Amino acid sequence: MLLITRSLAIFTILLTLSNCAANNYQNNKIVKNEKMQMIGLYNDNNNQSYFKDIDINVTPIGIKAMTSGNYPINHLNLMEFDAGFETSYHNSINQQYIMVLEGVAEITASNGEKRIIKAGDILFAADNAGKGHRTKTLTRVRIAVANVK
Repeated sequence: MLLITRSLAIFTILLTLSNCAANNYQNNKIVKNEKMQMIGLYNDNNNQSYFKDIDINVTPIGIKAMTSGNYPINHLNLMEFDAGFETSYHNSINQQYIMVLEGVAEITASNGEKRIIKAGDILFAADNAGKGHRTKTLTRVRIAVANVK
């Protein structure tokens, strides 16, 4: 049962990543020099969290496929939150890739900027110091959290 659950989790993550890339196709062909994107969450010199869009370089591996480079991770957690779940300001324990598998959430950086993340989005949380960020789920949310080594 554990093997099936792990296989399903890995398949779900791969499917989510492929959905992130779905907009990079035109007429069933990869658009040249197209990039995937993720949202970065960092802290500045004043320990205020802020967002920055990150381009992910990709390499075509076929007519209808592309891949990024490898991202080293230590472990993977799968999490689920009911609608209306809210946190106070907090920091990421370590750098994390957060892949939204289902649902919609609002993230507020300590500088006041808000971003909506939804199924198919990837958030790279690296605000490990300062005030941090807040999270509020607008719907039920399922995420995969890949913790960086």
